Amino acid sequence: MIIAGVVALALGRFWLADWGQSHPAARAWVTALVSITLQSLPFLLLGVTLGAVISVLVPAR
Repeated sequence: MIIAGVVALALGRFWLADWGQSHPAARAWVTALVSITLQSLPFLLLGVTLGAVISVLVPAR
């Protein structure tokens, strides 16, 4: 799954590099999506970490 994501990112970058230069709207969407992704990443990591800690600390019945 990780390899597929890396390949998709690499191919997408090359495709958007050519297409995004001639289409300013595509560049704006890419900027918006990257900023949303980067801003949500810390909360995703915090949630996963908090869930793992709760799972370890709460005894199973």
